[in-house]
Amino acid sequence: AIASGVVNYLLMFGMCCAYGMVMFDDALAQHRAIGIKMHMATATLFGLLVSCCCGVKVGIGGPDLTPAVFYGRFISVLASDIAAQLDLPDTASKELCSGTHLQEHLLQCAQFHDEVRATTIFAVTLSSALLGVLYYVAGRFKLLRFAVYVPMCIMEAFLSCVGYKVFYYALKFCHHEPAQ
Repeated sequence: AIASGVVNYLLMFGMCCAYGMVMFDDALAQHRAIGIKMHMATATLFGLLVSCCCGVKVGIGGPDLTPAVFYGRFISVLASDIAAQLDLPDTASKELCSGTHLQEHLLQCAQFHDEVRATTIFAVTLSSALLGVLYYVAGRFKLLRFAVYVPMCIMEAFLSCVGYKVFYYALKFCHHEPAQ
């Protein structure tokens, strides 16, 4: 079981690095190490839990890309709000806490990065815990049997919309005169 956990950790290492980098855009690049550490801790903890508690001899568990993308958007919005509260430029600005702006606003930039770091750790931990409780309750009370019907409808609607947009923009691109 421990060997399975170690293999899981090694497999997840590269993905965790990528997920941590996805969480923070270029304006918040100095915080990417936090994202990587959070994903590595998750991979270690859940890799060992899955390998020790799962009936399968080689179980792989850990973080996924989908929440990392949502966390990235979540963190961008939080950082923009924190910057606005501290009268700093928007996080989309290249000058935020760099170069002369950093020299002129040293205390505000230090406070900004401290607040972004603390808020990120708290928000990701809380949202992950709530999602874990939600999954546990859904599994414990066998609520997932009702979800069997939902994915096909969602998939069909999504594919229909994508198909519509592909044809619409393809016709628009060829000026409504399809030709090879």
